[in-house]
Amino acid sequence: MPKQLTLKAAAFLLMAFVPFTSCTAPTSSPSKDTVKLSLEELDVSDYFAGDSGLDPATRADSVTTLKHLRERPFKEVGPKVSAYRLIWLRSLRRPFFVTAYFPDEGASFITAKQFCAKPSIGEPDPNRPVEVREVRIQLSEEKAADLKRVFEEENFFGIDPYDQYTRPPIFEFDVYDRHFSSRTASNTEDGALWVFEGWNHGKSRILQRLNPDYDDPVRQLATLLMNESKLLSRK
Repeated sequence: MPKQLTLKAAAFLLMAFVPFTSCTAPTSSPSKDTVKLSLEELDVSDYFAGDSGLDPATRADSVTTLKHLRERPFKEVGPKVSAYRLIWLRSLRRPFFVTAYFPDEGASFITAKQFCAKPSIGEPDPNRPVEVREVRIQLSEEKAADLKRVFEEENFFGIDPYDQYTRPPIFEFDVYDRHFSSRTASNTEDGALWVFEGWNHGKSRILQRLNPDYDDPVRQLATLLMNESKLLSRK
């Protein structure tokens, strides 16, 4: 009998405590205003939050590439804009990035940048210095409407953020100094990583793929922007 009373008392206390804790919303720090900061003052979390879905190495590599290309956090485009930015981290070639920018008012643009070796005089030199090649293309109203329609029809904000190689592990644990994870395929894959940011009037989404198939909507949308930029070099 005393044991039963003890269990009942514990259950009562637990029931009394749960509603209190479940109704308490977690506090979150206000979003940092990065507009007035220089590139040197920006850190990785200003570009990609810790809960963005990107693993630490991908976040760091993507931000390093964006900073080298003089690119700022995507959220700075503002609340009255829809935009898409692809960061293509190629394993055997230099990174490439392209952005489609559709403001509510004013002209729409596609911009793209990539690292390219400077032209050589005489024999090819593998140690040629690298420069940034850049394009900025103003889109006609018809072309901008066509591109926006493609992204809407593909439902960019409804596409699965991950593929089999970039999906976060379901569980991870350490035993006797060894790390175990439910996702092992990514450890055996290498190649191009595609990080695709979407922004729609304050709503953001990040998609990522490793060597996506040609029929993958992420690859199709990325290829569309690449072709429109007319910049992509084979060098």
